Amino acid sequence: MKKTIVFGGVGLAVILIGGQLVTQSAYEQNIDGQINYFKQVLANRDITLSHQPGERSLFSASDKVTVTMGKDHSALELFNPQGALTFTADNDCTLLPFYLTCGARFTPVSNTAKKIADAYPIDYDAGWSANILMSSLQSYLVTEQSTITDFDGKLTLSPLTMQAESDIDLSYFETEINWKGLTLTGSSTGTDVTLGRMQFTADNERTEHDFYTGEFDADITDIRIATGVSTMLPTEVRIDKLRVSGELEQEDDDFYEYEYEFAIDNISTGSSENVISNVKADISIDQLSVDLFKTLQTADLESPESGLDKALQVFGQNEHGIEIEELGFFFNEEPVSMHADLNLAQHTPADYDRLGQKLNGQATISISEVLAKSNPVISLVLADQIKKKVVTLNEGKYQADLTIKEGQITANDQILYQL
Repeated sequence: MKKTIVFGGVGLAVILIGGQLVTQSAYEQNIDGQINYFKQVLANRDITLSHQPGERSLFSASDKVTVTMGKDHSALELFNPQGALTFTADNDCTLLPFYLTCGARFTPVSNTAKKIADAYPIDYDAGWSANILMSSLQSYLVTEQSTITDFDGKLTLSPLTMQAESDIDLSYFETEINWKGLTLTGSSTGTDVTLGRMQFTADNERTEHDFYTGEFDADITDIRIATGVSTMLPTEVRIDKLRVSGELEQEDDDFYEYEYEFAIDNISTGSSENVISNVKADISIDQLSVDLFKTLQTADLESPESGLDKALQVFGQNEHGIEIEELGFFFNEEPVSMHADLNLAQHTPADYDRLGQKLNGQATISISEVLAKSNPVISLVLADQIKKKVVTLNEGKYQADLTIKEGQITANDQILYQL
């Protein structure tokens, strides 16, 4: 019995020590692997990374990653930077058998980073953890409510929570962000802004071509903009329940399709009884090639025109189907809608001034009879088009069935417009 206990204790000790060594090894390999991966991804995006390993012990490890974003990077336009933005991310990790947990702190280094940190003081807690046996990685960021007075008015940022999950190789990631919104009051323009709760989720998987496919969903409960400065503008604009989603999925080995959806429940103004409701858009485009995504990945952002030209050239090498499954809204409960099934022919960047001439397909536009008759000008135009049999009136809706051929729009064999 004593021998069994001894051997069991020795076996447990071996497992724990072995697990600790596995954790140390996995930490070193994956820190280096992830840094190298992000260096490659960001190499042509005017963002650089450098890694400085810190102290190491059996139960702890620390590292410092320095991130520099060029002063002309588009992400910094809001801050009008006077130079590059540089900050460090410090990881302090506790290592356990087959598991590690880390806290992260961000420190501004460059003058631009320090000015932004001073102007936007936000308390936060951030970190990540990894389960070596399950090959899982979790990270989080939690912010406290912050009030920023060094702004045009008083800007209050509500708490935000972000959680992400992936495997250690970053072959997939799932992200969820919950933000309670913001308020802006007392601006010099006399405009107050309220952004309600926002929720964002994304589920993505890395392809064999080293870019990600997947989907995202975002919704905002409400947006309110109130102003009393101009008598020409509404005193208040309110948007209720805004939703946006997108999905990139593989069609076959070489091509992908992207679908985008957008919806708003209501848009109203304080000075009018008119309400726009049930705004919806569902648009997809196919035949997006692997080469297109590779071009976008490697585009040199220090020369945006050159990178865009390369992407447009690759995009035009294939025909693309564009389906407008749904595009429309209700105005005071009366519908306006459009559906279309289009084809964009092969083209070159030189064709973009006349790109409409590369479109072919069918489209249908409809408008409520009640809504049309509420506007005398529209009513007269539609009456004339009915006589020409360009427009039909059925079940309380005016409808036009359109044919697009090389950008020429016709209905009932009558030319209406040239794109």
